[in-house]
Amino acid sequence: VTTLRKAGFTVNHAAVWQTTEITNVVNAYKPDLVIVEAPWVNLAEFLQIVADNPTVHFTVRCHSNINFLQVEPDAITLLREIQLYSESISNLSVSTNSESLRDFLVTSYGGEAVYLPNLYRYARPNLAVRPTFVKGTTLRIASWGATRLQKNHTVAAAAALMTAKEL
Repeated sequence: VTTLRKAGFTVNHAAVWQTTEITNVVNAYKPDLVIVEAPWVNLAEFLQIVADNPTVHFTVRCHSNINFLQVEPDAITLLREIQLYSESISNLSVSTNSESLRDFLVTSYGGEAVYLPNLYRYARPNLAVRPTFVKGTTLRIASWGATRLQKNHTVAAAAALMTAKEL
């Protein structure tokens, strides 16, 4: 969102917990495009929202590679089903943040998948001044991501413990 805004685009974002809440976001912002991050939607409810908003393009963007999806078999099925529906619904698509997943979906299942890479803001002046860690103070370490085997939270926790012992 920040990167697109800096490039001059009008962009909004919203957190929703249920598929039906997407309607509230569409009504509030009147977007041309809705990107649903991650394949989690209830397909029947989502298809109804897509049908109710024919001037809005909807895409479900998968931000994981195929290896991460092995622990979410419903996600693979959902991506495939949306990809199939997108062949006959002009305002619906599947998108990925990796070319390899896009290539997998297109090669394995046919149809289309759009490559929407992650966008990063490179100028980060707030990182220019970093405080020096002072022994005896609190160092806060976080590990972000889903609680899945391949997210390596155990490795992050081990590194935090080792850092604590060293400091």
